[in-house]
Amino acid sequence: MKRTLTTCPYCGTGCAFYLVTDDAGKLVAVEPSTEHPVAKGQLCVKGWSAFEFVNHPDRLTVPLIRRNGKLEEASWNDALELVVRRLKEIRDRYGSNTLAFFSSAKTSNEENYLMMKLARAVFKTNNVDHCARLCHSSTVLGLATTFGSGAMTNSISCVEQSDCIFVTGSNTTEQHPLIGSRIIKAVQNGARLIVADNRKIRLARLADIHVRWLNGTDVPFVNAIMNVIISEGLEDREFIESRTENYEELKKIVARYPAEKAAEICRITPDEIRDVARMFASAERAMIIYSMGITQHTHGVDNVKSLANLAMLTGNVGRVGTGVNPLRGQNNVQGACDLGALPNVYSGYQKVTDPEIRAKFESAWGVRDLPSEVGHTVTTAINAAAEGELHGLYIMGENPMMSDPDLNHVREALGKID
Repeated sequence: MKRTLTTCPYCGTGCAFYLVTDDAGKLVAVEPSTEHPVAKGQLCVKGWSAFEFVNHPDRLTVPLIRRNGKLEEASWNDALELVVRRLKEIRDRYGSNTLAFFSSAKTSNEENYLMMKLARAVFKTNNVDHCARLCHSSTVLGLATTFGSGAMTNSISCVEQSDCIFVTGSNTTEQHPLIGSRIIKAVQNGARLIVADNRKIRLARLADIHVRWLNGTDVPFVNAIMNVIISEGLEDREFIESRTENYEELKKIVARYPAEKAAEICRITPDEIRDVARMFASAERAMIIYSMGITQHTHGVDNVKSLANLAMLTGNVGRVGTGVNPLRGQNNVQGACDLGALPNVYSGYQKVTDPEIRAKFESAWGVRDLPSEVGHTVTTAINAAAEGELHGLYIMGENPMMSDPDLNHVREALGKID
């Protein structure tokens, strides 16, 4: 038997395991890594079954080309030649911006980098995006604005070292089971747990406080928490003065959200807001954990900024057991964003609209005239296709017919693409 170390292809927890192959090279099992800092010799049910698709009879093993309305098996050379020819024809006939490229949060950093380079360096378009647009793009923008980086501020190992964990918009034990188990262990070791979720999720059964506020009222809820903290003098003045900006502006904003007013908006009681504020602010090391229950809103960026403000207000950034920690839905949402599979930035979140940045990438790639306009997102690309403005779409490791909103609209749009 041969064992090959790799990363689980499911959620953003990032567990490592070994792929076990027999003497004939067939994948037969997985084994968790005992040395990996996240897995620690454990896997969830998704990880244990992660290898099963490899030998599944429905798995595609050769390219398919549609001929006379029917998909037929083809050689790799024929498939690649067709893709290159059709993309070039569309570019030459309609222009570069009638092409779009959907990269993937389930592929490697290198593949995402190559995809965005293909779009920009070869086909001269910034129409490149991936499914973070539908899940955690709010995190990237919100945390990049507040902290300078759109990623978790702390490692997963910090969870067990926190004194107070505030979970909102995350059914952690279901979606990120091994992180959920760390939260449970922290609670068993004495950490306080606050759960803000209008469902009675498993973690709610263990929570010191479970707030079932009205869905979509995240901003007034968090602003009211900050209002109580400031009103009762529970803020971390030293951290605020030495590490933050625009505190007076924040005070003015949250002053509009006293507990009584926010309670009416959120359909909870003022005391619930006060209890959350006092428990979070009084902890030595308090941590915020959230997921797509925070980001998948029209005001998702504001939700993320509010949570970041709460962490900074209480000095819970930059220390073990603290921080603002978004849990990603797929295994490489973070990497796909970091490597530039986004319509407005290159790798490292360097803006495509900046002439100096473009010149740097032109020099590195040995090309000229990189596009300067921000490209289509996943959602606007589909709309453009529906309007007949998009003629070619290259999709890697994504399925818009499952993940995008309004599938009837998506089906109609994709049907219009050349």
